Amino acid sequence: MLFLVIATPEPTRPSDVVIQRRKMWPWAQNILNIGYARSFFGRPGRGMAAIWDVEDNQMLHKYLNQQSEIMPANFQIFPMVDMDVDFVN
Repeated sequence: MLFLVIATPEPTRPSDVVIQRRKMWPWAQNILNIGYARSFFGRPGRGMAAIWDVEDNQMLHKYLNQQSEIMPANFQIFPMVDMDVDFVN
């Protein structure tokens, strides 16, 4: 299942979360390496957007909780259609 997830961190001074922020990208690279995401993008200013490719909602929930433990955030979640899959109308 594909999801576009846009993460907006809780409002804090960037200097207050610099150590936590440094943990985010290695965590994201691990998710890419195991194949549960297709891409992660930093957003100008703060936050990230990601294309998740997970088996079900529970798996997405698990990984978003992990992400929130590193950097508390609000998430906008958009289910997506994989255009590589043939659909019958």
